[in-house]
Amino acid sequence: MVHSQAFSSVCEYTVGLVLRSQLHSLVLVGLSCLMVAACGSRPEIVYIPADETATQIEPVFLGTTRALAAEGFTTERQPGTRFARYGISVPPEREEGAVPYSDSTPDPNRYFLVADQQFFEGAADFQTALTTSLAARPEDERNLILYIHGYNNTFAQSLYRTAQMRYDYQIPGVAVHFSWPSRADARGYVYDGNSVLVARDELVRFLEILNDTRPRRLIIMAHSMGAHLAMEALRTLALTENRAPIDAIDGVVLMSPDIDLDVFRTQAAAVEPLPQPFVIFTSQNDRALRLSAQIAGRIERVGNIDTAADVADLDVTLIDISDFDGGEGDGLNHMVAATSPAVVALVRHAARTSAALEGEDQDPRQEPRFLPGTVDTVRNATQIVLSPLN
Repeated sequence: MVHSQAFSSVCEYTVGLVLRSQLHSLVLVGLSCLMVAACGSRPEIVYIPADETATQIEPVFLGTTRALAAEGFTTERQPGTRFARYGISVPPEREEGAVPYSDSTPDPNRYFLVADQQFFEGAADFQTALTTSLAARPEDERNLILYIHGYNNTFAQSLYRTAQMRYDYQIPGVAVHFSWPSRADARGYVYDGNSVLVARDELVRFLEILNDTRPRRLIIMAHSMGAHLAMEALRTLALTENRAPIDAIDGVVLMSPDIDLDVFRTQAAAVEPLPQPFVIFTSQNDRALRLSAQIAGRIERVGNIDTAADVADLDVTLIDISDFDGGEGDGLNHMVAATSPAVVALVRHAARTSAALEGEDQDPRQEPRFLPGTVDTVRNATQIVLSPLN
């Protein structure tokens, strides 16, 4: 009997080693896939030539906790926030959702380029410039669209993406970007996660600045690990009883949020009531989130939950885009909401429909329902499953 128990223990130990080895191999393979996907040149700041003319310039106001060096903003962390404004040249010759960047001749007809830039001495000068920019627009276009990037992003990559989304979604207003110091390396997952925590308090202060400009509407769009940063900032505001910046938010959109589901519940519970509408784009075909879940010990991420029952106690709308593939440069399907031409068109249509019905006493929580698809409601949460049009 003793020999039998010993043999059983040895078997269990051996099987455990095999399983752990297989999981380790799986994670290594996944990391290799991510690294392959990230190989090649990465977007960097490239200026439009003096003898060229941009056809469309998107202004992007910026707050960043990245360190500033002679070559520009880097992957390193710095105390405090620096402020700037960039004019981004959006090329006419591209597919919707795509962010082509120059690796040779900086042609404004084909690539995203920087047309101009302005650095501000501090928060007061930044706020004045942003307030002036809003005031120069028609009253119904005095909106701020804040984008917070995710894991493994260069500074230029997320800056260009901010301009692309404002332009392709055709959201009336001024684009604002909060850039935190991602390592911009597939092997920098832990560094990026720690950078999010370092940047949390600075994002809180940035939201306070945006609120002080008194926009007509403030919409937050956050991707992947940036969604974790957004939720941490909202949680901090709520716990310090500083709800004014939260109450000023007119919508939150989390795209493929890389957040542990239990962590998200804790964040949301602290923030409640959540800003409305509160939209979460999810996909079961997001390969980056699959790997993130494996690294985290197979813990489900908010961006790949498959039913409204998982968040039934929260006032949120899930938009399931599992049936759509990512567009150019999105082979991992990790940013389908911004890169897929079909999804971009659907979101733009929903936004236009919502704007057309504005003033008809619409519940803002109903706005996402203008998206076509299968709708399922479980208590407080609603899920819309989108399918490509034939």
